[in-house]
Formats: sequence, structure tokens, C-alpha cells
Amino acid sequence: MAFLQLDSKDPEVKNVLIAFLLISLFATISYLINEFFFLVSNYLLKKTILREMIDKLFSTNFAKWAFVPEQNKLVAFANSPDLLSKGYYLSFINGFIQLVSFLATLISLAIISPIVLAYILPLIIVALILPMLAHKKGDQLSYLNNQLMINPKKISSSITKQIFTHSINGTFENLEKSYKDQLNQEVVTNIDLFSKIYGSFVFWQDLISIIFSALVIVISLMIALFTPNLLAIALFGTILTKLPSFKSFIKETLGMFLNVYICKMHFKQMQEDLYSKSELAANLSDAPKEAPLNFEKLTLANATIISKETNETILENVSLSVNKNDKILIFGESGGGKSSLVLNLTGSMTVINESQIFINNKEVNNLDLLNQSYLTNEKESLFEGTLLENLTFFNDTLVNETKKLVKLFDLEKLDLNEAINIENLQYSHGQLQRILLIKAINSGKEILFFDESLSNIDEKTATEILKYLASLNKTVLVVSHNHTPEHKELFNKIWKVEKGVLHEMK
Repeated sequence: MAFLQLDSKDPEVKNVLIAFLLISLFATISYLINEFFFLVSNYLLKKTILREMIDKLFSTNFAKWAFVPEQNKLVAFANSPDLLSKGYYLSFINGFIQLVSFLATLISLAIISPIVLAYILPLIIVALILPMLAHKKGDQLSYLNNQLMINPKKISSSITKQIFTHSINGTFENLEKSYKDQLNQEVVTNIDLFSKIYGSFVFWQDLISIIFSALVIVISLMIALFTPNLLAIALFGTILTKLPSFKSFIKETLGMFLNVYICKMHFKQMQEDLYSKSELAANLSDAPKEAPLNFEKLTLANATIISKETNETILENVSLSVNKNDKILIFGESGGGKSSLVLNLTGSMTVINESQIFINNKEVNNLDLLNQSYLTNEKESLFEGTLLENLTFFNDTLVNETKKLVKLFDLEKLDLNEAINIENLQYSHGQLQRILLIKAINSGKEILFFDESLSNIDEKTATEILKYLASLNKTVLVVSHNHTPEHKELFNKIWKVEKGVLHEMK
């Protein structure tokens, strides 16, 4: 053990220690850069994935989406971007960064003592190849993970939509039993098998990491014992210092391959659920349709509009006619039914209409109404992306006209390329209303509904906006409580809703 008596003040020892210090400093800086790059990449990837999904939505016949279960849409749009970015793409990025960092450490060791490559490299290769022999178990584990991650969300979403109906009909116990049966059949029965397979994977992953670490320690110790010189001490110290990194690399690399595989299968299943078509939708064209009919006239005769939640009558004996390019002002007392009337005309399922709506003298359903119209109200929201992307729906041909509208609607101070903070919007109520107005104009719909969309906008700007809406070659209906005599002159029809009755004033 004479090698332990070496003088720590020896110049060669100092050089080695300085080298280790520099390597450690470089590793720390690299780690910080890695974390920053990971966060930025995660944001950009999620944004790109969501944009691609929205593009696919707008490039597909909207009617097909009526046949896609709501729970599939909810699960896909809520989880896909985060799943694919964190679990799939970023796993490769993070794995690549780990690999580069690991190789840098390996090269550093090789410079100090080339003998390190003779035993560490073969051990790494063996440790990474062994898990590939369990490919079939990986497939089974991925399938079970999909069943346990996706199915509960779809089942819960489906059951939630039925709670109100079953509670009203007194059949809530039947719904509860159905929920339990579905969970037992599709989830609970798979938990035990998933636990066994996953537990087995974790056991073998840790066992390989432990054996790898033990072999590195034993071989390094033998070199140090049988070669008692400065380089052997440096090598032994280096191995002990970097051993956690080696073990972490082996373990995280094994986990990364499984994570990527499972997330890829998980995302594929979500996409299949989202874009699968029923037999009814199979014959529909994939070409986008802005509207199923060439709108000329909308009529409603002797309708009674009822609240779906309270079953109370909101409006009675409603008869109306909306012609192409009509400009209609709707006003009346608060709570009188203005918003319910608009929801009914736009195909919303929150109200019940006991009379059929006709477009061009043909009966239409809620999907037809949704395809024809665009509703802007306080419940409308923005999606993740830049302000310009929200205003143009990713349509570059609308950019120039949108910039003109931004100027006309007094929004020039806003940065169109600024990313929108969905959790805490950076816009005032008035700015948000003007943003949503531009979205509606750019929607390409035949009929535009604006429910109290000017309530937080000053009179001068509101007048300019209404003048612009009046000039559009579209049918426009505006619900407002703060209109002026000048505003009324811009409309060719004026409706007043009072005590559950619609009166045509003009």
C-alpha cells in the first residue's frame, strides 16, 4: 500500500486535480444548458404538435367530427401534445445530451488512462443489449399501459356527460353500476398483470445497473492494487467519482427506450381514437367544408326555447326570418332570453327548441347550424400559440387583412408575434373582445353572432367596429345593451326580447 504514501503536493497530482475540477465545472455548465434547452424544446414541440392537430382538424370535413366521441377529442387534445413532447421527442433529445455528456466523461478517463476503455466499453454494450432480448414483454407492457392510461379517461369523460340525464331520470344507480363495470372490465383486471411485468422490468433494470457498477469497482480496484502508481490512483479516483454517472446513464438509458416505446404506442392509440371514422362517416369527403348549404335564408316558426338544465321555458312563440346579408340588432332586459335565442340559432346543445329550424326552406340539424355560423361571447377562449396564429387560424393568406383589422380595432399596441399566456391572459377585457371579433370575421362563416361582444369597448371604437361589420358581405347578428341611436341606423332589422317574447322593432 505504498502508493497511498505519495505526496499530495506533487505537480502531477495537482495537474490531475485541476483537470478534474475543470471537468466538473464543464459538466455543471452543460447540465444547466441542458435544462434550459429541455424547457425551450418542450414548449416549441408542444406548440408544433398542437398546431399540426388543429391543422388536421381544419383540413377535414367538419361533419366527420360529429361521429368522433367527445371523450376521444377531450383526451387527445388535452394529453397528446404533452405526452408526445415529453415522453417521445424530448426523450431522444435528453438521451442524446446524456450520451454526449457520458462520452465526454469517458474520453476524459481515457486520456488519463487508456486502459479504462478496455473494460468499461464492453460492460456498457452488454448492459444496453440485454434488455432488447425482452422485446415481447415490452410490447405487452406498452399495450397494458395504454389500457390503464387512456381508457379510464375516456370512460370518466363519457360517464360525466351522462350524470345530469341519469340524475333527472332517477337512474343514477344504473350509471354508477355501469361506471364500475367498465372500470373493472377494462382497467382493474389489467392492473395486476401490469404490476408484475413492470415490477419485473424495474428489477432487471436495477440488477443490470448494480452488476455494472460492481464490475467497474472491482476491476478499477484491481488495477489500483496491482499497479501502485500515480495514474492508477488517478484512474481509481476518477472511476469512484464518476461511478454514479455511469450507473445513472445505464439506468436512464434503459428507461428511456421503454418510455419512448410506450409513449409512441400511447400517442398512436390516441390518434386512432381521434381520427377513426364510424360507418356513417366513412363515405364523407376529406375535403374541408365551410358550410353544408349555400346560405340564403334562415327561418324559425312558433318556436318554444327551453333551458336544458332547468327545463324552464325561456322564449315562447318565436317566429323569425334571417336573410342573407341581414344586419340585425338584438336588445332587451338582462336575463330576458337574448343569449338563449342566439345559442339556439347557432346549434348549441344547451337549449332545447321544440320547433325545427330551416335554412333555405330545408330542415337542418345542429351540425348544419354550427357549420354555417360563428358565435363570439364571453365563453370563447384562445388557444396556445401567438396572437397572430389565433387571429388567422394559421392561414397565412389572412395576415395582411388581419393587420388592417388590428389597426381599425385600435389594437396596434399589441405584439402579434407574442405567445399567449393561456393560464393568465395578458389582455384587458376590451382588448380581448376586439381580438375575438377579428377571429369571428376571419372564421369564414356565413352568419356571425356577437353576444355582448362590445360591452367593454369605448363608444368611438365600437362605432367604427359596427360600421365595419355593417359593410361585410355576411349576415351579422349583434346582441347589445349599450347601443346608441347612431348604432341602430347601421342595422336593417332590430329585435327586442322582453319577458320571454321576441318583438320585431324594425
